[in-house]
Amino acid sequence: MLGYPLLVGVSRKRFLGELVNSQNPSDREFATVAMTTELARQKVWGVRTHTVKAHKDAIAVIERLRK
Repeated sequence: MLGYPLLVGVSRKRFLGELVNSQNPSDREFATVAMTTELARQKVWGVRTHTVKAHKDAIAVIERLRK
């Protein structure tokens, strides 16, 4: 898209809280995982997260379902 690797940092951000109606950052984890899987689908180079295993597992499930 841009011709450069793209690193995205959406983990627990306020805009996710607005989307899921949550002011507490720790309550935004599921929304963050959803964003990560979509960004991975779009071939983003990397995603900054607080919970690596949850995101890695979510991406693995989506990739497995595609096959």
